[in-house]
Amino acid sequence: YSVTMSLTMRQTIAEIVRERSRFVKVPAIVGSLVIGAGVLATYAFSDYLSQRSSDEFQVQTDEQAMIIANRIESKTAELEQILFILSAYSRLQPDMDRERWGQFIKESDILNRHPYILGIGYIDVILPEQLPEYTEAAQAQTPGFAIKPSGEREMYAAIRYLEPETEINKNATGYDM
Repeated sequence: YSVTMSLTMRQTIAEIVRERSRFVKVPAIVGSLVIGAGVLATYAFSDYLSQRSSDEFQVQTDEQAMIIANRIESKTAELEQILFILSAYSRLQPDMDRERWGQFIKESDILNRHPYILGIGYIDVILPEQLPEYTEAAQAQTPGFAIKPSGEREMYAAIRYLEPETEINKNATGYDM
């Protein structure tokens, strides 16, 4: 009897182990599949969010660039109008002097309406043969006037008057642009 029971017990234990290992393997496989699917889903979702974020950033960057470009274009148009006005005024005043230039800038209120403008200059174009006479006349109005930097060139475009008359702007007078 003991041998038979022993054999039957062995078979039963073997079946339990076989059955148990099947029950152990199925959850492990299912668990591994679930974890693998979760990792893949997380990666796919992360990639989707990354791409979406990148696309949104690009759209925002493009919008900001457009806003900046429009502002630059608007300011450029304003400055162009100011230059046209100043050019027309200087043509109407062939004998421009510091007082007239300063008075026009003050009355036009350009500097108050456009606070980003640091100075408005009146520039003379001078040929090399006109330089001694020009310098002498400029020094009569503004003692110490000199064209900077010194040196010979085909043409000079010197700042004659610069409003407002701040210390920095006074130092720029005579600069050959």
